[in-house]
Amino acid sequence: MKVRSCKGNALSTGVSACPYDRDKIIFAIVVAHGVKLPADITGDTIEELCHADRPERIMPIGQFVEYAKNGGEPNVAAVGYGPNQVSDVSALTDAFTMGTFNDVLAQSLSRTMNTIFDVYFVDKNNVIYGMDDGSDSLAGFPMACVYPTITQFPTSGAKATLLINFCYQDARKAFENTNFEQLDFNASSFMYGLTPVKFHKVEANKYKIVEAIGGLDRTAEFGDIIAKTPTAVLKGNSTGVTYDEDTETITISASATPQLKSPAELYKAGIKGIEQAV
Repeated sequence: MKVRSCKGNALSTGVSACPYDRDKIIFAIVVAHGVKLPADITGDTIEELCHADRPERIMPIGQFVEYAKNGGEPNVAAVGYGPNQVSDVSALTDAFTMGTFNDVLAQSLSRTMNTIFDVYFVDKNNVIYGMDDGSDSLAGFPMACVYPTITQFPTSGAKATLLINFCYQDARKAFENTNFEQLDFNASSFMYGLTPVKFHKVEANKYKIVEAIGGLDRTAEFGDIIAKTPTAVLKGNSTGVTYDEDTETITISASATPQLKSPAELYKAGIKGIEQAV
């Protein structure tokens, strides 16, 4: 027969020679289940991974301005007239409030609320939290779901709000294996959540590039670089691409409405923070 042991049951009560005073969480980094951040994390790596092709892409969410813990408490009960015993830890959901309402994030999370993700957290001191899985790099916390709580219109005393809820697959395992690393850069400066955009036709062969939700005109930001590198950023065979700074329109000769290439290709061309709406 195979022999078992209780190696994990030894109690350790020491403290670090330089205890870290944990600060408030301001960002989450969502990744596909099983995807991990590299062991050597740099700002440039974070920025590039924000634009990577799926499933390697990371999806930052923030900034958070409030936190509430729901659950994650020991289940304690007695059996008969015996003493109290702990059976397990209750289901845990960490809820973070966004600083501003975000329509893109609210709608996207509503569509993916039952998708299993792994999640890292980053605090105000650029410390990143994840799980020790025995390897050289942190793993994300496995989440059974990540879902939004949406109050999309203001009340008499508060603005529209968006809460992001992270439901742990195993709260006890998360508590017992949490680890953290100090980053040597300002993480928030390299976090790019991608905003869906599309080409809006204003007249024959003339377009503006606008946000898919709300229609905000982004042509002034990206028109010139699209005109200068059309083959690098546009799908298909688009010709005669020019940008008119006065009218803030892009001229594109194409048989169908133009579409942008993948965020990874856009990033190589110098375009950050957007993706083609689907």
